[in-house]
Amino acid sequence: MLEQKAGTEISSKLSIGHSTCAGHYLHQTSFDIREGECLLKVPYSVHLTPDKIIPALESLLTADVSNIVRLAIVLLAEKKLGFHMGIICQQSATLYSGVKIDELEMVQPSSVYRETFDQKVCIEKEFYVIKHALGHFPQIFGTCTLQDFIRCMGNL
Repeated sequence: MLEQKAGTEISSKLSIGHSTCAGHYLHQTSFDIREGECLLKVPYSVHLTPDKIIPALESLLTADVSNIVRLAIVLLAEKKLGFHMGIICQQSATLYSGVKIDELEMVQPSSVYRETFDQKVCIEKEFYVIKHALGHFPQIFGTCTLQDFIRCMGNL
């Protein structure tokens, strides 16, 4: 799938495998690899960057939407289209501090709780700022939930 999107062969010494547990992954197919040899070149055309956001969607966003949120929107679109581009979408949402949302109460006595809670509130606010714009593109985003957005933010 990556090769189709890139329009070029990724490497002859790597191949894409599939696991029911981990999804798609790259694995080494040749043991004839020399020191310093480049095994994987990823063309710029498939890099996920904030500037890859759909122009019509970009025009609906306010200037205060950060590049991190724009990148999360790009990830959401890729995920909904079935491309994961090497990004692992976790089963349960984890915020920047590494604490899973459903485990947040367990760390309440620590300083991690407040930081994680503040991040969660910030991410929720960011989602509600962009939610209306995402709704203009149901063919791309479907019914995008806060949980979907949190997963993508956790992958950045």
